[in-house]
Amino acid sequence: FVLRHQQCQISSAMLKRFKMDADTQVVVDEARIRKVTEQLFSALGMDAAGATACADVLVDNDLRGNDSHGVSYMLKQYTRWLRSGAQNPTPNVRLVRETLGTAVMDGDGALGVFAAQKAMKLAVAKAKDVGVGVVVLRNSGHIGGAGYHAEIASKSGMIGQVFAAPGGGAMCPTFGAEPRFGTHPMAWAAPAKNEAPFLFDAATTQVAGNKIRICGRLGRKVAANWITDGDGEVIQEEVDPPEKFFCAPLGGTRENGSHKGYGLACVADLMCNTMSGIGAGFLSGGGGVVLAAFNIEAFTDRETYDEWVDQFLKGLRTTKPVAGEERVRYPGLNAAETRAQRREAGIPYHPEVIFWFSQIAEELGHAGLCEAARQLPSITATEEDKAGWKKAFQGTLAAESMSHQVSNGSSGLNGYAASMGRWRGRDACWAHRPVRLLDGSMGRQLTLNGLPDDEVFRKVWAAKALLEPQWHDEIVKIHKDYIAAGSIAVTTSNYGVQPTYFARVFTEKDLDAKLAEYCLIAAQLARRAVEESGKKVRVLGCLPPLSESHRPDLDAEMRQSVGSKRMVQYFRTMGEALVKGKVDAIHLETMNSWEEAAEAIAGVRDLGLPIIVCLEGAFRDPVTRLPRPHAAVPAARAVLELKRQGVDIEMFGLNCAPPETIYDALRVMDEKGLVYDLHEAGILIAAYANVNDRKNAHDNEGFDVQKIRNSREGIKRREDLAADGWAGYLEFVRHWRMHGVSVVGGCCGCGPEGVAALRAGLVSE
Repeated sequence: FVLRHQQCQISSAMLKRFKMDADTQVVVDEARIRKVTEQLFSALGMDAAGATACADVLVDNDLRGNDSHGVSYMLKQYTRWLRSGAQNPTPNVRLVRETLGTAVMDGDGALGVFAAQKAMKLAVAKAKDVGVGVVVLRNSGHIGGAGYHAEIASKSGMIGQVFAAPGGGAMCPTFGAEPRFGTHPMAWAAPAKNEAPFLFDAATTQVAGNKIRICGRLGRKVAANWITDGDGEVIQEEVDPPEKFFCAPLGGTRENGSHKGYGLACVADLMCNTMSGIGAGFLSGGGGVVLAAFNIEAFTDRETYDEWVDQFLKGLRTTKPVAGEERVRYPGLNAAETRAQRREAGIPYHPEVIFWFSQIAEELGHAGLCEAARQLPSITATEEDKAGWKKAFQGTLAAESMSHQVSNGSSGLNGYAASMGRWRGRDACWAHRPVRLLDGSMGRQLTLNGLPDDEVFRKVWAAKALLEPQWHDEIVKIHKDYIAAGSIAVTTSNYGVQPTYFARVFTEKDLDAKLAEYCLIAAQLARRAVEESGKKVRVLGCLPPLSESHRPDLDAEMRQSVGSKRMVQYFRTMGEALVKGKVDAIHLETMNSWEEAAEAIAGVRDLGLPIIVCLEGAFRDPVTRLPRPHAAVPAARAVLELKRQGVDIEMFGLNCAPPETIYDALRVMDEKGLVYDLHEAGILIAAYANVNDRKNAHDNEGFDVQKIRNSREGIKRREDLAADGWAGYLEFVRHWRMHGVSVVGGCCGCGPEGVAALRAGLVSE
C-alpha cells in the first residue's frame, strides 16, 4: 500500500482541538522514546521482557496517532500505579479456567498493557486450532488502548476483537445522575492484502477520558455534549475542562442517540465483568477484558477474503467526498498513514513530557533511565514553564499533575475504591463481623510519663524502660490502662529487645542470654498487669524484627551477614523466654519482610502456642523503601500454606504503617480472594496503624511515612486522625473492615485514649 501521496494530509484527520501547535511540539525519533520508556518500566521493577512489551503498546499508540493512550498520557499513570503498589510489576499471569476454544486468565495485578498481550496471543493460538479463540482477562489494569491488542490478531492473519470494562467511575447512563461505567472501549482489527489494515478502536463514551486531558494540557475547550457536570447533566456548550465531570455516553444526549452508547457499554460490562465472574463494574471494580480471535480460514478461503476485503476498503476510501472534504477515510487508514509518517519523521510530544522524563529519572536514580533521558532532545520553554512543571512533580505519585488535575475517573480505580468489593457478595459484608480490640503504643505512653530518650535505642522507648527497673511499675500501669480502655489482649513490651539494639549494650557472648532475660521480664510484667486487672485478657508475647523497624534493607543485610540459621536461633531464644513467662500466644510484630517472618515461625512453631503473624503493613521495597501493597499477596498465600501444613497460625495482620498503605494492601488481598480464603481457614485478619506522622518521631535514615497522595472519598489525612473523638482513625477502621479486618488496635501515636475511642465508636455503630 503506497502512502507517499497521502502523507501530507495525515494531520487533517486529527481534530484541531487535539493537535499541538508546530512551534510547541518536540519531535523524538521512535528508537529514543522507546528506549527511555523501556528503561522507566525497568526502573519500576519490571523484567526486560515485560518492560519491552509495555513500552511497545505506548509507543505504537503514539506512532499511529492515538496520543491519548501513548507515552504522553498513560505512562505517568502507570508509573503512579506501579510505585503505589496498585499494580504488580512482576506478575504471575496464569490460567484459571480453560476449554479448547476459551480461557479465563488471572493477571495477578499486572498492568493490562502486559497481561492483555498474553491473553490475545493465547486467543490466536486457540483460533488456529479450533477456528475461534476467546480469552477473558481479569485482575489486571488499564490495557493501554484496545486497538493494539486487536491488531495482535490481525497481524497473525485473523480478525481480532476486544471489549474492556474498566470499573464504573467514568460514564453516566442515559438519564443517570451518577456514573456506572468506565469508558468501556471496543476494538476490531482485520487484515488486508493490498490496502491498509482495518482498525476500529473507540470508547463507548463520546470521547476517551484522556482526550479531555489533552484539552486541558493544550488550553482547548471541551466540545458540547462530550461530558456531564457532577450531577450527570450533559453540558451542551463548549467549556474549559471542569474540575469535576463525567463522560457522556456515545451520542451525548438521548435525542442524539446516547442510549446506543449506553447500550454498548452494558454489552461490554456484561461480557467482561459478569461473564468472567467479577461482577458488574460499578459494584466490583470491574476491569475485565474479553479478547477474541477469528481464524478467517475457518469461515472462507483466504484468497476469497483477501479479494473482498481489499475491494471493500478501497471502495470506502474512494467514495466521493462531500463538499469541503478532500477524501473519505475508513477506520485504520489514518493509523497506517500516521505510523509511516512518524516512523520516518519522528513522534511529536509536548515539552512537558520531555521535562517529566528528566524529573522521574533524577528521582529514581536508575542508571539506564538517566542515560536514556539524557538522549532525548532538549526542550525550549520559559523558566516560568519549567518552574511550574517542577513544582507539579513532587515525586512519582504526583504524576497525574500531567493532566492538569483533570478527573481520573476513566481508570476504574476510583470506582473500585468506592465499590462494595468483589468477595463480599459471597460471604455477606465483612463489616458486619464482630471486632476485637488490641492495645496501642507502649513507648508513646512512657515518654509522655517522663522516660527520656537516648542514642542507644533511638526512640525505641519500651526496650529502654525494660533495662531500667524503676520503670517496670510504669509498664504495668500502662498495660492496665489499655485493659481498662477495652483491649482484649496486651502485647509484651519487649519491642526493641532485638540484636540490632542489644549489640550496642551487651557483648556478643552475652547477647542471647540478655535477649532471653528481658523477653522474660516483659512477659512477666504483662502477666502481672493482667492478674492485677482481674480481667480475662490474653498476653501476646512479642517477637520483634531482628533489625531496626521499617528497614527491610537491614533485614537483608543481617541475613547475608549472620545467615538464616542464626536468625532462626535468635527467634527461638526469645520465643522460649516468652513461653517461660506464660504468654498466651506468640506475636510476630512488625516483621520487615516475609523472609523474616518465615524465620520467626521456624523458630517458634513447635513451642505449643498459637502464632500471630504481623508484617509491617507497607511492605517496603528494600532498595527504595517505598510501599509495595501487592507484596501482601504472596505473604498471605504463604500463611495459608503453613496453616494447611498444621502450623497453628491464629491471625495474619498488617501494622505499624500509614493507614492508607494498609488499606491498599488489604484491597489487593481482597481482589485476589485471599480475604475470603483466610477467613475460610479460620485465620483472623488484623490491622493497626501509625496514627501520628512519625516523621519527627523516627530518625532512621531514609524513613519518612508516605502521606496520602491521592484523594480518597471519606478518608482523612493522618494529622487529623485523632481529632473529633478519633473520628479520622475510625474512618480507616471502617474501610479496613470492608476488606475483612476483625481485629484492630493502634500503633505509634495511639494510647489508651485512642483504644477507648475505638471501642466507643465501634459499640455505637
